[in-house]
Amino acid sequence: MLDRADDAAAPVRVTVDELEIAVPVDPVGVAPDGQVEVPPDALRAGWYRFGPAPSEAGSSVIVAHAGSYITPFGPFSTLTDAEPGMRIDVELDDGTAASFTVTAVELLEKDGLDLGPYFVRSGPPHLILITCGGVWDDSAQSYLSNVLVTATLSGI
Repeated sequence: MLDRADDAAAPVRVTVDELEIAVPVDPVGVAPDGQVEVPPDALRAGWYRFGPAPSEAGSSVIVAHAGSYITPFGPFSTLTDAEPGMRIDVELDDGTAASFTVTAVELLEKDGLDLGPYFVRSGPPHLILITCGGVWDDSAQSYLSNVLVTATLSGI
C-alpha cells in the first residue's frame, strides 16, 4: 500500500467546513528537487507518506494547490482565510476520522524557506496544511510565498 514502516491509517479526505474545503487526499513522496510532491491533479491534495499519519506523534503534512492557470481555484485556495480555532477533519482509510484545531496560520516567503521544522516525527500529533499564497509572480508563474496552517489533534 504505502512505503511506510507501520500500518497507521492514511488520510483520504480533508474537510474545513468554514473555508469550504473538501478535498480527496493521495499519498505523495519527494519530488526531483527534494521538495514534497504536489499531486499532479490540481483538484486533489497530497499527504507526505514518509511522515506520520494523522493522530501519530509528530507532523502529518498535507499539501495542495491554491490554484493554477488551468485550475484558477485549487482545493486550498481559501486556506489563507484560516484562523486559530477553526476545525479541520481528516477522514482515514480505515473508516475513522481525526479532528484538528487550527493553532497558527503563517505566510512565509519561499525564497530561502526551510520547511524542515514542519516535518517532525516526535511530539504531540499535529497537522500541517501547506499551499502557495501571497504575491503572484507572472514571470515565474508562481506565488512568492507559502501558506502554512498548523493544527493540533482534538479528537478521533
